[in-house]
Amino acid sequence: MRISTIARWAVVGALIVVLLSSAVWGYQPRQQHPNQTSTPAIPSPTWILGATGRFTATLTPTQVTRFSPEGSTGQSGIAGDAGGSPRQSTPTLAPTAVPRQPTPTPSAEVVRRGQRLFYELGCFHCHGVLAQGIEGPQIARTKMPLDGVISQVYLPVGDMLAFSEKAVSRSDIAAIYAYLQTLQPTGPRPEITTDRPDSATGEALYRYLGCFACHGDRAEGIFGPRLAGTPLSVEQLRAQVRIPRDRMPAYSPERVSDEELDRIYAFVQSMQPEEPRPEITTDRPNSATGKALYRYLGCFACHGDQAEGNIGPRLAGTQLGLEEVRTQVRTPRDRMPAFGSERVSDEELAHLYAFLQSLTP
Repeated sequence: MRISTIARWAVVGALIVVLLSSAVWGYQPRQQHPNQTSTPAIPSPTWILGATGRFTATLTPTQVTRFSPEGSTGQSGIAGDAGGSPRQSTPTLAPTAVPRQPTPTPSAEVVRRGQRLFYELGCFHCHGVLAQGIEGPQIARTKMPLDGVISQVYLPVGDMLAFSEKAVSRSDIAAIYAYLQTLQPTGPRPEITTDRPDSATGEALYRYLGCFACHGDRAEGIFGPRLAGTPLSVEQLRAQVRIPRDRMPAYSPERVSDEELDRIYAFVQSMQPEEPRPEITTDRPNSATGKALYRYLGCFACHGDQAEGNIGPRLAGTQLGLEEVRTQVRTPRDRMPAFGSERVSDEELAHLYAFLQSLTP
């Protein structure tokens, strides 16, 4: 009795095993895509959401599909597809590129305003007159976006001076930014390769430091005075560069070395004034000839266009007599260069004096 019961349950168990094996291993693999290779089916549990909305655990075979290097037909072999047939992939639309709107080009008026603000706010003191970088970094044609520049101005990183929004508006910064985009970044700093000051290196330094922005390409003078053939000595030029007057930025030895200044001086000395020396055509001193000599000799560089005074004292309508002026020119005090008779004749000085006397004090 006992043995027959055990045998009966053994037969039942065997039948169950056979049925389960048929259910599991009797799965017919779906038709394979010509461009696909597949590995043997591996049984794995998959959660399937039935029509009743309830989850049931079902053991189904999973087919792992590898795509060949050739192209696909757009069908995907995903495990667990009903009926074993390939499921059509959901059509997808290629992303449409949205054309980028070009940044409007700032007007010439905005650029000029930015240039004016760049100088009025003193940006050139650290960044250079051409934004080429001196103590501060080079910012000519900066790649930093405008928002980043605005953040740097209001909340600067490093040693830069912070500006409040009241002192410098966002539109002011945008104008300066527009001006910076018009500037060309400079190359590496020119190297000194000779012991003797040479004008070629001086010209390279003259351009690198942006001197031409105020003094002209050939040192003929624009905003700043003419330096071509300057009567100043190298020591006097050096003193003016180190401790300038008016709006010229100061250049410390850390910014421009004495060796570099010697070479710049050699360059400006090689640039002779383009206009010929004024000729004296009358016996009597006259202000027109004196004015021409005043320009030619570069007196305006220190005393101003109308002798109103700049680096040097005011000379318009001077109360000094002609002899006193001559003495001061021949044996000057302070930083004025000496003009011997071989550089300026007594006759030329008389015409210069007539010009100064013709000006309103």
